[in-house]
Amino acid sequence: MRSLVRYLLQEMQIDISQADKAEKQPLVVANAAEVTQWLFNNVNGSK
Repeated sequence: MRSLVRYLLQEMQIDISQADKAEKQPLVVANAAEVTQWLFNNVNGSK
């Protein structure tokens, strides 16, 4: 689980760096929120 979170954080950091260049930060924030919600749902569902 920890490696998955680390992987997702790395992916989001890459997306954020690309978004800084493209000036699309709101899109990145929305994607991060979706990933967080997805993780929350899946962790709760696995209990």
